[in-house]
Amino acid sequence: MQNPDKFVIVIIEEDGERVPLTIAGINPEQETITLVIQAVGYSTKKLAQFNVGDNIPHILGPLGEPAPLEGYKKSSCCWRWCWNCTIISTSKVFKRKWSNHI
Repeated sequence: MQNPDKFVIVIIEEDGERVPLTIAGINPEQETITLVIQAVGYSTKKLAQFNVGDNIPHILGPLGEPAPLEGYKKSSCCWRWCWNCTIISTSKVFKRKWSNHI
């Protein structure tokens, strides 16, 4: 089970900038990760031109400390546009752990 708050650092071209991106999903069988990005800067606009299945040249991770999820009985999630990937992965984990997730 994936814990929320994990991210990767991607570099899409030689001498490119390091861009941290939240992991929205993991598929160990296919050895893939899902990243949700907002194309606002040079690197994320270039990354948005990739197709599903394309390889990212440089990727480091997963990094980050998973959010502590033990000891809670209920959960709810709300978000703003800038937190979409974090809320997606957090909601998936909550839904698996508790049936009364809102």
